[in-house]
Amino acid sequence: MDPVQHFEIPYKSRDRAKKFYFDAFGWQVFDLPGSPYSLANSVDTHANGMPKRAGAINGGLMPRDDLVQGPTILVKVGNLAAHLERIREHGGQVLTDPVHMGPVILCRIRDTEGNVIGVFEDAKVENRGEPKVVGSRRAKPAKAAKKAAKKSSRKAGKAKRRR
Repeated sequence: MDPVQHFEIPYKSRDRAKKFYFDAFGWQVFDLPGSPYSLANSVDTHANGMPKRAGAINGGLMPRDDLVQGPTILVKVGNLAAHLERIREHGGQVLTDPVHMGPVILCRIRDTEGNVIGVFEDAKVENRGEPKVVGSRRAKPAKAAKKAAKKSSRKAGKAKRRR
């Protein structure tokens, strides 16, 4: 079974949401520098950020957007690419390209009932850092982009010589 390991709650006002969850539930909320995302600890954590209480999850507060209109669960999987195929095969819809988000690679999907959830896998340590699209049709690695540009340039040169 793949566990629910994180939740996200959208906000209209970050400060108001942080105050509410602290005052109402005692959650510790930490802003991520340079990001509109805030980590929300509903239970104490170990040094690695994982909950100390078995079965408990922590989450985050994020700006409300087209995909995240209400509280959302995030499911941790071992192989994101394989799970995205399974999701499609069973009637789900993949809504976003996989994106590196710090220590994870995250994708948003819609289930057969119209619910939007997140699916993620741990990112390799060397790939952790700033958010970036992974394996997108829109984003080419620098080496592949150079190769494509060179090939396109050669084709243009051949076409000119034929005229």
